Amino acid sequence: MRSPWGSTQRFRDAETAVTPVIGVVLMVAITIILAGTVHAALIGFADEPPEPQSIAGFAFDETECDGDGVTVTHVAGDSIPADELSLHSPAKSTPTTWADPKGHETTGLEDGVVDAGSSLTTCLSEGAVDDEPVRVIWQSPTDDHTAVLAEWDG
Repeated sequence: MRSPWGSTQRFRDAETAVTPVIGVVLMVAITIILAGTVHAALIGFADEPPEPQSIAGFAFDETECDGDGVTVTHVAGDSIPADELSLHSPAKSTPTTWADPKGHETTGLEDGVVDAGSSLTTCLSEGAVDDEPVRVIWQSPTDDHTAVLAEWDG
C-alpha cells in the first residue's frame, strides 16, 4: 500500500542520523564546559591565597670592622616584624635575624618592628661579598613563602 503523502522513505533515510549526532555533540560539549567550570570553582576555593609579601626599601653602607662590614638600614615602606626579616650573607653559615642578631648591632628595634630608620650592622670576612651578595629576606609567618627585599653586591 502506498502512503497518501508520497514516498517518505527517501526522506527518512537521509535525515535520521543528523539529529542524534548533533544531540550527542551538544551533550558532550555541555558536559565538558560544565566539568571545567566546576573544576575551576573548586580549585579556586581549595587554595587559600598566599599572604602578601612586605614591601620595603633598604640601604646598604660599608662599615669599618674586621673584614667587610655592612650596615643595612630600612629607609622606606612597610613596617615589618623583626622576626620575619633576616640578613643572608656568604660569610655566615646561618642567617642573621633582626629579632635575634647574635652579637650584631641593631638600632631602632625597641618595639620589635623594623621600620624606617631601623638598622642592622654585621661584619663579614674579608672579600666575602665578592663571592655572593648580601640579601635581606622576608619570611612569611604563616607558611614557607619567602621574598628577597633587597640585595647588595658590595
